[in-house]
Amino acid sequence: MKCEWVKLCPDQAIIDRISQRHGISGILARILANNGIVEDVEIEEYLYPERTGFYDPFLMQDVDKVVDYLIKIRQKKEPIVIYGDYDVDGVTSTALVYSILHQLGWKVNYYIPSRLEEGYGLSQAAIIDLFNKKNRNIITVDCGISSFKEVDYANFLNFKVIITDHHEVQEKLPNALAVVNPKRRDDRYPDKGLAGVGVAFKVMDALLRRLGNPIDIMEYLDLVTLGTVADIVPLKGENRVIVRKGMRLIAETKRIGLKKLMEISGINVEQIMTQDIGFKIAPRLNAVGRLESAYAALKLLLSQDEAEGMEIARYLSSQNEKRQFIENQIYQDAETMLKNDRDLQEAPVIVLWKEDWHPGVIGIVSSRLSAKFYKPTLLLSLDYKDGVARGSGRSIEQVNIMDLLSRANVKGLEYGGHPMAAGFTLPAQELTVFREQIFEAYRALYKEEVFTSKIYLDAELPIDEINESLLDSLEILKPFGQCNHEPAFLIKNASVDRLKILGNHSQHIRLILKQGSRFLDCIGFNLSERLEEFRYIRPNLLKADCVGNLKAFWHFGSKQIQFSIKDIHFYLDPAVKEVERTAKALFSISKKNEPTSAEPGSENLETLHADMRQRLFSKYPLLQKAFSDQSRYAIFASPKTQDAVLSLKCLNAISKGQRLLLVTPSASFSVFRSQVFKQFDIFPTVSNVVLELSSSSSACTIVTIPYLIAHYEELKRDFHEFVFLDIEYLFHEKMEARPVLRQLADLLRTKTPPFTYVGSFLLPEKKAALTTFFPLSGLLTEPMKSTRIRLVDRRGIADPLSYIQQLVKNGEFVCVSVQKPERTVGLTKEFGKMLSEHFHNGEVVFYNQQLKPFQKSKIEDLVMENKARLLITTPDFSSHLKFPANANLCILDPLKNPLEVLTVSNAVGTQKSNAILHLLYDTKPTQGHSADRKHRLEKMILSVLKLASSEHRTPWEKVRDLFVSKGETTRFEAFSLRTFVEEIAPAGKYDNLSEREKGLFKSLQTHPDFIEFKWEWFITDIYERAFYSYDARKIVELFDLPYLPLV
Repeated sequence: MKCEWVKLCPDQAIIDRISQRHGISGILARILANNGIVEDVEIEEYLYPERTGFYDPFLMQDVDKVVDYLIKIRQKKEPIVIYGDYDVDGVTSTALVYSILHQLGWKVNYYIPSRLEEGYGLSQAAIIDLFNKKNRNIITVDCGISSFKEVDYANFLNFKVIITDHHEVQEKLPNALAVVNPKRRDDRYPDKGLAGVGVAFKVMDALLRRLGNPIDIMEYLDLVTLGTVADIVPLKGENRVIVRKGMRLIAETKRIGLKKLMEISGINVEQIMTQDIGFKIAPRLNAVGRLESAYAALKLLLSQDEAEGMEIARYLSSQNEKRQFIENQIYQDAETMLKNDRDLQEAPVIVLWKEDWHPGVIGIVSSRLSAKFYKPTLLLSLDYKDGVARGSGRSIEQVNIMDLLSRANVKGLEYGGHPMAAGFTLPAQELTVFREQIFEAYRALYKEEVFTSKIYLDAELPIDEINESLLDSLEILKPFGQCNHEPAFLIKNASVDRLKILGNHSQHIRLILKQGSRFLDCIGFNLSERLEEFRYIRPNLLKADCVGNLKAFWHFGSKQIQFSIKDIHFYLDPAVKEVERTAKALFSISKKNEPTSAEPGSENLETLHADMRQRLFSKYPLLQKAFSDQSRYAIFASPKTQDAVLSLKCLNAISKGQRLLLVTPSASFSVFRSQVFKQFDIFPTVSNVVLELSSSSSACTIVTIPYLIAHYEELKRDFHEFVFLDIEYLFHEKMEARPVLRQLADLLRTKTPPFTYVGSFLLPEKKAALTTFFPLSGLLTEPMKSTRIRLVDRRGIADPLSYIQQLVKNGEFVCVSVQKPERTVGLTKEFGKMLSEHFHNGEVVFYNQQLKPFQKSKIEDLVMENKARLLITTPDFSSHLKFPANANLCILDPLKNPLEVLTVSNAVGTQKSNAILHLLYDTKPTQGHSADRKHRLEKMILSVLKLASSEHRTPWEKVRDLFVSKGETTRFEAFSLRTFVEEIAPAGKYDNLSEREKGLFKSLQTHPDFIEFKWEWFITDIYERAFYSYDARKIVELFDLPYLPLV
């Protein structure tokens, strides 16, 4: 989920005024202004809530009625039942009211409904149960405001019902004896944001005042604080006073059960914070109410026995662990549903259901999904036996979930809650209607708007300003929570010094950021996906901008500062990028790269040019002949030497202000060969008979032989030197290329620019063919070293990924070769998860030609320095990449041409490498593919002919719509069709159709376009056929002799 960072910019004059008048730092003044706290009285109450008293409880509507009635039933010795709720707010409310009434002599008991059997609020079953036990008085806490039918039923049985609640009030009130809720429209109480326990606290405060304060209400402020923080109500106004005062009382609590719970939760009571309540205490108290019964949580708060308190605390912790397991199962189910259904993914509201989901846990999962996808989320648990679906929903800041539910016209729907969270039930058969109604309600209220999560930034902080003094000054702003956000700071342009991925699912990150000489410890929960693009880059090459909060933690008695990251953006250090673009990423023919110290720019290219000439010619003096002005030499060498020659040829041309033309057999060879120049940020134009030259000023252009023949005069005029690449593969009879090569030879015998031939292997019997087609001045050959590869033939293996996983666990380097760049990324993520326990950051990397030059260079360094343990790559990597000794090379997709074979063979190295080749691809029939493709193309052209005949001329767009957009052609076939439609078909549009067919097919067989793609098909088919049909011994031989399938 993307997150928008919004920097708050209050008026500097207001900041200065607040700072001067109240004697606080500029950063504290800025935070207050950001929160809209600018008036002097507001500021004093906010900064010093302990000086502020509580509002008169009798300002709350119906409180006087409640006090009068409670005193009346005590006098009559009538019993009263406190009817609570199963969450922390409800349990603390129950404990508070029960403790006070019991201590002051009321005949009092309590009742907490079962979440699973009775649901939220009053229930008729509970009322009957209480009736049978001779109870006729009920006071609700944290519930009851929407229990209209239930209150009427209780009245029918002669109950007196008092409601105390804080949830949203509907159009009317239940017909109770008294209804205490500050959100009543006729209520005069100044603070509307109290939790349920806060409302109960005010009622008890009023009662004690009427009785002359026989006990101190402040003794119960620890319970009020627990419920207030756990219920995530706004921590401002009276709630802020409650929590500021109550946190100290929690640390000093006399409640034995609460003490034991904090002890086994690992809470340092001397440093307790609201986060400890939210993430340690509240989940344990809530767990039993979610899974079974909340009575255990209530008993813990009321317990006065050490042994009993510890026993209940341990039980609550075990139930919380069980809850976490169930929660994760539901979360995974929900994610899978979304992943498998695109419509559900793209819907404005997430609405999901399943039969076996635990109804007590779906609310937490709703919260997690809503936070991850930033959408309102409603999850439902189905009970087909009762025909009921029980749901829980969570929303986002911009969407009121109660508005969505109120607009849903669904039979039997019942709901309650507040704008950010709701519970609801409906008949199971109405679920599909319910989902559509929710979608319609969203569209009616918010149209098609998609909301983005926002983080509001209070200030930008350099690391050198982050210290203990700043941290201490922020203490005055606590407690943080709803409507009193923890200050969020921006740290920009920080270097990543160290980084580690943490968590059972590798979901968290911990890093050390650096600015100048100052370091900052940082933690980011559930943020490892932000690193996805840079997993293959060493951390110290990265920079980051991040937003988060300053925290204190204690380590062996020492207070430490940590930055808790809420969001982070990684990027490559620009300084490193400049170096990578020039020096570190540059090709070198030496065994080890030695980066130059030159700065980027034309001067640096000249330095590189001179440096490369010196290196290449000192190692191979004879190569100087191939660089004379009128040379016509052929060079057969290793991939590394070939790349050095091509690089130097290109730099020669640039230094002289000239242009270099490279000529290959077909498009795939052109793309493969273009990679070497991208290391210099030189991006050659790649052209063939379909892709016209896109730049007339490119220093380096790569074309195919058919393109060269078709545009020979133009290219001879524009380019100063030709370099022919890989043409030796066309000498073999299988390629049917001799007529085209003779045509090329005739052109080369005319006045032509100097040319060089660069290739890999030349069989002795093909030397005559070379000299026949190319008028050469000489031939230079580098001795080729044979490779020693051992082979494990597991073609057709059922689970190749598990096989690779075991190889990695064995400890040696593993390279996995696949054909598609996107698959390298997918497999890297998959193996990263499968092997997270075995990897450190940067040890599993992917490589493909879509990466930038500096990224590829860094990955090559990681592999050659033995710092990467698993490389997932396409078979077109740099020629100077060498695998470590004893490498395992796993082929998941067959190689498709001799250059791929040569590249892989080159990376494996010499006889000393002891590499093992693992064939892990599927087996499949070896029938010829090229003939099938050719036949299909010809059949398609017949269809186009008939279409053209009926309309005289068919535009390419119409053919594309008919054939290409339906997926009936490949990319290459689409190019051929386009050429046919635009160039061949119009020429004979008035001829007899049958005659045209004959002529057109004859024309097609010699058309440059068709020739080029025929070669493309042939070479792919020949090499795929070899990898599927060769036995193990012959495949090993193929890596020494890449031309073998052509012989």
